[in-house]
Amino acid sequence: MAKWNVSNIEVKDIDELKNVIVKALFEVSEHDQGRNAFLSGEIHLLPPNAATFTELGFVQLEQAVSWVKEALGDEAVTNYDALIKKIIDDQPIPKPEVALPWAPKSELPVPKR
Repeated sequence: MAKWNVSNIEVKDIDELKNVIVKALFEVSEHDQGRNAFLSGEIHLLPPNAATFTELGFVQLEQAVSWVKEALGDEAVTNYDALIKKIIDDQPIPKPEVALPWAPKSELPVPKR
């Protein structure tokens, strides 16, 4: 399942509201069986409702991600998730690494009791 993250924000004062998040840089990624996919984007966020405004110091990642998804819209969010899945699915699953028989063996020291 794709993981969403907000990696950077832009803030400005809007009327009486201070440090309003107006733009977000976001990332969508997935890691599965040694395969990796990563997309990033930037979105201007919807204007805040003064009655439900969250001060910057109290914003949590989950809330910021929900604002990004709301600004993108359901169809775009679905498209990002589908594209990440396609990138992952189009990659072959890496074969496990095989230890070289001539490689030096490193032994861990046995702790003294």
